[in-house]
Amino acid sequence: MDVRRRPDGSAHVKFRLMPGSAFLRALRLAEIELLLDDDPRARQKETRQYDAFLMVVDRIGEAARSSST
Repeated sequence: MDVRRRPDGSAHVKFRLMPGSAFLRALRLAEIELLLDDDPRARQKETRQYDAFLMVVDRIGEAARSSST
């Protein structure tokens, strides 16, 4: 994983996922969920992939918060 800070304070993250990895499967399932919800944003592949990534990261964060209580 490569993380680079931008001047505006945001970060650019680049990483590789191994085929068949659990994270990659979770991303694909999140994309399918967005398509099944008939979200207009899901019609554009790049937007759908971004939204799916955020959905998976949010769910991981929620699971981590739940397990720490």
